[in-house]
Amino acid sequence: MGRDRFNYQDAGLVNFDRDSFPHNIGSVGIFEGQIPFDRYLAHVDERLDLVPRYRQRMVRAPFDLAAPAWHDDPNFDIRQHVRSVTLSASEDTSQLLHLAGEFFAEPLDRQRPLWQILHVAGLPDGRTAQLVKAHHCLVDGVGGVQLLIALLDTTREPEAPRRGRRREPQPLPGPLVRFVNGVCDQMLEQLDIAESVALTAVDPASALRWTSSVGKALWAARPYLLQRPPDTPWNTKLSSPRRLAWQDLPLAEARAICSALGGKVNDVVLAVLAGALRRYFLLHGWDTKGVVLRVAVPMNVRSDSEARALGNHVSIMLAGLPLEIEDPRARFQAIRREMKALKDVDQARGINDLLRLLGRLPAPVQGSLGRRLSAPNVVTNLLCTNVRGPETPLYCLGHEMVAHYPWVLVTWRMGLGVAVMSYMQNLWFSFTGDAGVLSDIDRIADFLADEFRELHAAVVAKPPPPVESATGSEAVQAAASRKQTALTVVARDGEDSSPAATASLSPTAMNGGAPKPAAGSSPQGVGEDHG
Repeated sequence: MGRDRFNYQDAGLVNFDRDSFPHNIGSVGIFEGQIPFDRYLAHVDERLDLVPRYRQRMVRAPFDLAAPAWHDDPNFDIRQHVRSVTLSASEDTSQLLHLAGEFFAEPLDRQRPLWQILHVAGLPDGRTAQLVKAHHCLVDGVGGVQLLIALLDTTREPEAPRRGRRREPQPLPGPLVRFVNGVCDQMLEQLDIAESVALTAVDPASALRWTSSVGKALWAARPYLLQRPPDTPWNTKLSSPRRLAWQDLPLAEARAICSALGGKVNDVVLAVLAGALRRYFLLHGWDTKGVVLRVAVPMNVRSDSEARALGNHVSIMLAGLPLEIEDPRARFQAIRREMKALKDVDQARGINDLLRLLGRLPAPVQGSLGRRLSAPNVVTNLLCTNVRGPETPLYCLGHEMVAHYPWVLVTWRMGLGVAVMSYMQNLWFSFTGDAGVLSDIDRIADFLADEFRELHAAVVAKPPPPVESATGSEAVQAAASRKQTALTVVARDGEDSSPAATASLSPTAMNGGAPKPAAGSSPQGVGEDHG
């Protein structure tokens, strides 16, 4: 199509959106030293030229005849998207946690580009924070890394400024033009569907492959589809995603566990998360016997041609978190075996094929389904997304980013969401909770560190030093001392270690604001980016 229309996932995220639960995603970066706001504002304005999409706004077709399209915002004003606040004196990050929870929960203005940045001064030890929020239709987890790399540098003093060519914004199309364009694009969409049907008739094997792919995915998920998920206090009618807790774990120790037991770092993430939730259940006197919580794990299904694209190219895998298993090694092995089995049948691709079919539903039908997100969730208990980030230090105007916490939404009666991202030598965890539940969500973050120490001690001769809760400034200070001198991204366990692969997320590989993809790479899971 001639117009830059949303893909089916992006359109669905908009149509399923609600003001009380906006489909926002984002991150919190903490930098050493004080970054003056006027310099920061000019810096962001300049770097946006590397990602022109962030100067565009969503424009709907009349009567939702076609998916929304991206158009230049002729009234774009950087000050409507980047602002600054100063916190009062505090010895820890509790104020920042509260501010971040409020910031991410607020919906974005759909008449403007769908993102905001909050520059935060007044942190302990004179640090500065950067809170970045974008609507999920604009970017997914992998695309969020692209924006991060566009805004930041790989050295404290870059040799030359990185900037793209700024173009003059085009005026927004009028209602008649949008109507005609919508009709034409809808006709093209119907022709595409007809062509797919005709090709299927000529090549029935393609339909069999699709049916087999979807069938294998659903068969692998059958234990979670044939009966309701366990009851938890956070699977209820939600009010607003404003509770937040942070934690960080050493990536090297996570890899040491994988070396000893096999599996991937994402298996470690799910295993210690299961252990943390087991402890949380026991803390409140809830039964864990036979309880297997259901977790949705987003997976990146970008093809090589889509590796540098913004928007969403994700599927999910449905897995279990067995709370009954007390032994950390046994729990890890149970999760590792299930995740391997799900990848062997390529569940994520099968579910993606099914989602593509559902994505052809008209926008009004999607909106109607979105209003049913207040109905009971009969599939999952929580979401856990895990994104690979750069392992080299990043800088903003010469100030090193010493901590980076992702943020993920909560929706469809899932009042708990977990986001994980690697940066430098740490795995940074963010726990999002609904305002009406999980008043002690910080205990889950603390339990996560306890479980990690136990698992590491069970499989590695020397246990790692205690990991403090990231709700205080000490965790950020400790993370600041862990610096890596290498200037390339280290390949994850079990991944290609060729130069192309090691540069796949290097900020020096930027081209138009996006990382250069590894040659010949196959789709990888958002939850599998750590090897």
